[in-house]
Amino acid sequence: MAQTTDYEIANSSGLVFRGRVNEVLAAVQSNNSGATTPTGTVAYQLWYDTTTNTLKMRNAANSDWIILLDNSGGAVVATQAEAETGTNNTKVITPLGVRNALRATGSAPVFSARAFGIVSSAGALQTGSANVTSSTKISTGVYQVTMTTAMPSVNYSPQATPIGASAQSARRFVGTRVISTTVFEVNFETSALNAGDAAFNFVVFGNV
Repeated sequence: MAQTTDYEIANSSGLVFRGRVNEVLAAVQSNNSGATTPTGTVAYQLWYDTTTNTLKMRNAANSDWIILLDNSGGAVVATQAEAETGTNNTKVITPLGVRNALRATGSAPVFSARAFGIVSSAGALQTGSANVTSSTKISTGVYQVTMTTAMPSVNYSPQATPIGASAQSARRFVGTRVISTTVFEVNFETSALNAGDAAFNFVVFGNV
């Protein structure tokens, strides 16, 4: 462990000068290791905190420390609770942590939009769609949509809304039917409660 009060070496006698040089070099060599914050900090300065066994770096504003590595040599990873809370700004989160943080849990679960698309009344998939391979009109007012990436299960929720002339002509969204983890149907009818074709957009919600 070695720290120094500052990195300025004043003119002095040979022995004193040598002592200060050795002190500064020892601090550099040990990354300013110690149980307390080094004095006279500067932006991007390194410090190995022997209390928490973490390597830290001073931020650009020289106002706080950023944790870089723990004593195992790896990045300091946020706990699941820290990932879900989303307030820590010094720890990293792994891909698994991101996925788990977004999973639907608790009293106010998070469900992500997993696909989006725009379909013509003839059943053609329009540009701007995401995670959708194809769409087809299989009968009057009934459309089948195939997603590119499968959902984790069939417990997902496609939602659709008639657009353009279809909306103006009082086409109504009747509902959807999930067929598989990649395929679902969308149904529309007229104001007279008969099946009717409609241009529409849709979004698919589900757990990640």
